[in-house]
Amino acid sequence: MVLPIADSRLVFPILHKQGIKKLHELSVTEEILKIAVRHGQKNGAKKIVRIYLAIGDLSDLIDEWVQRYFDYLAKDSIAQNAKLEIERVPITGLCDKCDKPFVVDKVKMDFHCPDCGEKGAELLKGREFTVKSIEIE
Repeated sequence: MVLPIADSRLVFPILHKQGIKKLHELSVTEEILKIAVRHGQKNGAKKIVRIYLAIGDLSDLIDEWVQRYFDYLAKDSIAQNAKLEIERVPITGLCDKCDKPFVVDKVKMDFHCPDCGEKGAELLKGREFTVKSIEIE
């Protein structure tokens, strides 16, 4: 059974600029585990099989390391051996001039609107970190 999780948005500073602490996979993974176990137990799960995540492309998290830390932390819990299914959310901006949304290249980080050429946009997506659902037995 797959359970949607409504209250699972994690809010962490992602960027390491101007004194903002850099996010580390271990602290994020601890939060993932807490959310999954809490919802699993609340719904009578004997085992958590999969955890579905949405992570914005502005995150510097490395998927492989998130899974490794999770495997370590989840030992002897109902989430032991659970697989993390990670969906990457592209960086999306909303043009300040023409109000059209556009996807930002993660490597170039170019915030020029492809439609009107304006430089400058409101960030719509890319900083997400959400536990979307868990699959339980």
